Amino acid sequence: MSLVVYIIFFVLLFLVLSKKAELRFSSFFLGLMIFPSCIWIVDSPKIEPFHIFLFTLFCVEFFFNFKDFKRNLKSFPFVIPILGVFFSFALTVYSNEGLDMGKCYTMIRNFTDIYGPLIIAYIVGKQLKEDSVLEQIYWPLLILGFLGIIEGLFQANYPFQVICSSFPYYNGFYSLNEPVQASIDTWRSRTLLTTCHPTSFGALLCALVFFYAPQAKARLSSVKNFFFYAVFLSNLYFCGCRTAMVLAAIAFIYMFVWRQNIYFKVAFAIAMAFVVIILG
Repeated sequence: MSLVVYIIFFVLLFLVLSKKAELRFSSFFLGLMIFPSCIWIVDSPKIEPFHIFLFTLFCVEFFFNFKDFKRNLKSFPFVIPILGVFFSFALTVYSNEGLDMGKCYTMIRNFTDIYGPLIIAYIVGKQLKEDSVLEQIYWPLLILGFLGIIEGLFQANYPFQVICSSFPYYNGFYSLNEPVQASIDTWRSRTLLTTCHPTSFGALLCALVFFYAPQAKARLSSVKNFFFYAVFLSNLYFCGCRTAMVLAAIAFIYMFVWRQNIYFKVAFAIAMAFVVIILG
């Protein structure tokens, strides 16, 4: 099984080098989704699959699509806030440690880990055709979704165990010597699939709902729509993340209301105002 894991890893890494922006983005996204952040390949410096996908895509965009890279970076809407965060990190390190090169390196690594995916996803995303991305990631996501349902039904996460066991270094919450089980409460199911925690899995599922569902009616057939909702709503239930469930429900309600006429929207807004007043 370790061989299969590494084949998937290198295939996705190879596709990140593709000339097509949609394929680069899809492979990058799937790579970050499949390989959790609790594993790494080299210990010093610590290099995770996440870092390899991120810096490979960054190099491709910088060296082979520099004009688009430069233009899209200039249009990035959060330049000032992120620069503010970076300087606050730097000033914190300087005030506590001075010009300690080790601490500065750690600060830059932490900053890159947090904001690097956001920046590079925006740079590549400006070149994308959404329908192509939706089609490319649909079947891989569906397969992962079925694995998530199996985990929820049998309360044993074999994909996580196999993937993490295949890499030299692992530092997670769960033992890999037995089937991984995230349910610690008897009153609700908890699943994590290929993430590090059920809450992370819930956040990922919620993000997929926000990304996928608004496009599903226009881009996908009714059969694909059915499978999408059935699989991912099942995973949302099994992961046990209540915050993600509430946010997904809000997203679906918003999409439903947005498609109605103005009278329905006004009536709905008034009804919600009364609910808030009564509950308040």
